[in-house]
Amino acid sequence: MINKKRLLIISGITVMAAASIIAVAAACTEEQKPEQKSNQKQSDSKSGSGSGVIRNNSSKNSIKFTVALESNTLNYRNQKHNLTLNVGSQYARKIVEVELKPNSSSSSGSSIKSTKAPSNSKGEAIVVFSGLEHNKSYYISAVNVYEDLRKTTPIVSNSYFANTNETLVVKTPAKGDGSNNAGSSKGSFDPNQNNFNPGSGPLPNLDNLEQLQQHIARIQKEKEQREKYRPVSASVPDLKIKPEQAYEKIKNRSFAIGFNSVDYAKESNGQINDSVVPFEPTGTGWLLDYAWKKGEKTSDEVMLYIATNAHVYNRAFNAMDTAYKSQFPEYFTKEERKDAKVDSFVLAVPKKEAKLNAIPSGQSYGPENKLQYFVNAKNHERFSSERVFNDIEFLKEGEEVIFSNPRTVFVALNIFDEQRNKELYNAADNEEDRKYSAKDFAVFGIKVNYKKLKEKAGSDPKYKLLLDHIDAAMKSIDDDIKKFSEKKHPNHDQSTTPYLSLDYPSMWINKDRPLDQQLDKAKYNIDNNTSLNIERAYIAGFPKIGSSQMLWRNYPEGSSIPEDAFNGNSFGRGLGVSKILDDQRESTGFGFNGFVDFSSIYFGASGSLVVNEYGLPIGIYSVTDSKVGDKDISKRGGFTFLVQAHNDNKNQQTGPSRTLISLQAGPAHNLIDGSDQEKYPYQKKSYRQNLNWLSKQDNSEFKEFAKTAIFKQGA
Repeated sequence: MINKKRLLIISGITVMAAASIIAVAAACTEEQKPEQKSNQKQSDSKSGSGSGVIRNNSSKNSIKFTVALESNTLNYRNQKHNLTLNVGSQYARKIVEVELKPNSSSSSGSSIKSTKAPSNSKGEAIVVFSGLEHNKSYYISAVNVYEDLRKTTPIVSNSYFANTNETLVVKTPAKGDGSNNAGSSKGSFDPNQNNFNPGSGPLPNLDNLEQLQQHIARIQKEKEQREKYRPVSASVPDLKIKPEQAYEKIKNRSFAIGFNSVDYAKESNGQINDSVVPFEPTGTGWLLDYAWKKGEKTSDEVMLYIATNAHVYNRAFNAMDTAYKSQFPEYFTKEERKDAKVDSFVLAVPKKEAKLNAIPSGQSYGPENKLQYFVNAKNHERFSSERVFNDIEFLKEGEEVIFSNPRTVFVALNIFDEQRNKELYNAADNEEDRKYSAKDFAVFGIKVNYKKLKEKAGSDPKYKLLLDHIDAAMKSIDDDIKKFSEKKHPNHDQSTTPYLSLDYPSMWINKDRPLDQQLDKAKYNIDNNTSLNIERAYIAGFPKIGSSQMLWRNYPEGSSIPEDAFNGNSFGRGLGVSKILDDQRESTGFGFNGFVDFSSIYFGASGSLVVNEYGLPIGIYSVTDSKVGDKDISKRGGFTFLVQAHNDNKNQQTGPSRTLISLQAGPAHNLIDGSDQEKYPYQKKSYRQNLNWLSKQDNSEFKEFAKTAIFKQGA
């Protein structure tokens, strides 16, 4: 297990650089603050000449662990400064980050952060800085220790003031001292040269600082090279849509969703908590598909199949008939919490006057972008805090329910055969004994009493808003089926399934393979317009701004958007999802995530639809920087791809895709329709495959709703 962990940590510096500051965007809650630990005294570590040891006796500084420096002078390599330090063996195999400030009273108070770097078995780490001046004095203002690269909140931190007896002062060498130009960006760059080989080379001995330092310098250079690699998108101008059309489409398809669930969990006093937790979590969903009852458009009922993140859906406890538990055990809680359930459901839609024009990052839309909420339960005191900030319609006394509680169709948990599922979670650092692999995607069905909704809409403008929004969402799917099946669009197979069919990271890998190992052009409908990149990734959803969810978009006004969205640092492996449908269920992530600039939409936007410049849905928004403010859209955001054509294998290769292969993203899969066993030979579960199985069961709530807009002959 230690060897596996070493490989994960070292390769993670390379392949997860794009995601090192990214955390799962929990629907509306932020990570807990660092654990407050009492000061600990630690024996000094051997740290070389010029070492400085911080003493835990300061009343001004916040010091929780001992830090030692190898030298007070930073090294300069590959046009970067690096610092070697020791955080103590109790923080061995963790991730270390250092913050510096200029050692001058007249200097700016802003800190300069290092890259995050792993500590070895002794607690030694080498962190790298960009942007430091030569021949200048700095002091360490903070040292942060993280559990792993995925975390954005440290498990412990030291913070220091200037000019105290504990202050650690460091200096940078004069220009030319120990410097080299190995990382120079001058001259042309060919990403296919042999020197561009991310993740290659022998793994260093983590206990050998010199080897570790050389390894970090090399991968820093490779990171810079990957940033320069940005393939040009295939362009079919006649098929592109305007930005305002893309955002309008996303708005029409999207719903804010929330769960009022009962945990049925045992508390410390031994009592069972059977109270309803309202509006937890809230997030964003979008209409993936729909079905009229028995396939008849004149029916009184319609099933809406809504997609969202698995981490948004994680409190939809036992939202499936228990008769199906043997087929889908991963969708149920453990036996002791079998009574946990969704008590009622929250559905919200944007108002007609809502705007989606670009505004500067940090500024806010007006109240017209707030939402109209509907709850399929009677008003209750438990909703009092939500009523203060939101316009909510509750079920009236004696009134028929307009929409049902969610019923699980598909959650991307253990979607492959048993052998591949085990390979995925066993390949990870499995300290928590994970038995699940996951991708951050879920689909659920809600049954709408369409006849009753139309009746209420005739006299109530709020329900007219809900009716019009549902109609617009269904029309959007119909329009997409027609649009993408009539004309060939890049990275779509021209089927009636209007979603991405050939993902971009898989195409990066494919182009570097020998011809006899590349994807079959006929099978995957690959042509000259099949693209390695996109020009835009349009995203819109419902982040929580202050106390209310609001309609929001990416790409703020004044942002310098690249001509093509993806570069060599834009892809990472999907993160594991915690507490999916059970508070003790942990998972290992699989598949590719894509990261795009100017897209750090805040918590609550999790689950948003992502479309490209052709209006083709390509993914679902799933990760953002947890440190951004609620109106800050200037940072990167990430999304989960709906499909992966690449099948992991052991073949080595050069070129930019070497890094993607080292991610070990798992078998080929299609979250919407994995039924093509030639393309996805190991996949057993997807939206279509699950719906097909469910619709064949006696008394299934989906039996009469299997003929969908996408699968007209039945799933």
